Amino acid sequence: MSVARFGGWLAMCLAAPCACVSGSEPRAGTPAGRVAPQHNSASTGSAAAHAPASPEAGRGEETSDAGGERDAASDGSSGFARASRVRRDWPCLGCITRIPGSASVQGKAPLLVLLHGNDGNTYWMDRIWGAAAELRGVITLVLRCPAAGGFGDPSWWRWHQGKSYDAAWLRARMGEVARELPVDPARVFASGYSGGASFLSAYIREDPALFSAVAFVAGGAPPPPECMSRKTPASFLVGSRDTMLVSHVRPLHDALAQCGHEVKWDERAEVTHEAILWHVERGGAEGIVDWLLGRAGAGGGVDGGL
Repeated sequence: MSVARFGGWLAMCLAAPCACVSGSEPRAGTPAGRVAPQHNSASTGSAAAHAPASPEAGRGEETSDAGGERDAASDGSSGFARASRVRRDWPCLGCITRIPGSASVQGKAPLLVLLHGNDGNTYWMDRIWGAAAELRGVITLVLRCPAAGGFGDPSWWRWHQGKSYDAAWLRARMGEVARELPVDPARVFASGYSGGASFLSAYIREDPALFSAVAFVAGGAPPPPECMSRKTPASFLVGSRDTMLVSHVRPLHDALAQCGHEVKWDERAEVTHEAILWHVERGGAEGIVDWLLGRAGAGGGVDGGL
């Protein structure tokens, strides 16, 4: 490298240090300088919450991997199908809908609704789940908590407990997607991380006919003693060092199992609350999506009226 070129490179690094680091985004499990609580004061927050916002966020644009979508397909290493489309800020502000190319040629497609953790970033939920779902022809809808005034506190479970909670909001957003895209109402699934999983564990009791099966990642909340009218199948992914394991996740699993739900338990040794996202990104999503797809119409969905 010539002296002049080296000087230019050094100046660029000093002006924008991130430009000189290999890789455009931190991994989902990368520790952050500030961590917000996920469910209660004893819980630790998601490092993924502090990932940078997508370059397209807030523009309300539709992008295509075939045209070189910047956050997923610029280097061909993400695994995303090239024919996919991404709609940002639709059907709601901060929400991301990813449509696989196969959805337009294979008739009705499954829909996977994804709920972020507290202080979460929908960009990362799309990033760690999108490829696994897309390669299986699944439409993903990453919803952003409507109670969030900004990225500072988009908490699903706090919204659920507050006065502004609207029980019809989630179904309404899904209905908007189903009116424009070929969603199969018998294959509608949901997954939540941390506080999003805690909200989901309560929501399936309010609208048990909506989802065929659900997946809880490092979250959940102990349910009331009464069993649900529908036995929605539930998958659990959690780390053995997760602060929510004993107080929230295991009691939810045990209660559903005792009520006759089909449950799948995956506990990763020595994994923390935040680090479980790395396991989702590095293969966990594929296993969860495959498990969900094997339960089409099992717990509801077909009667969901989307």
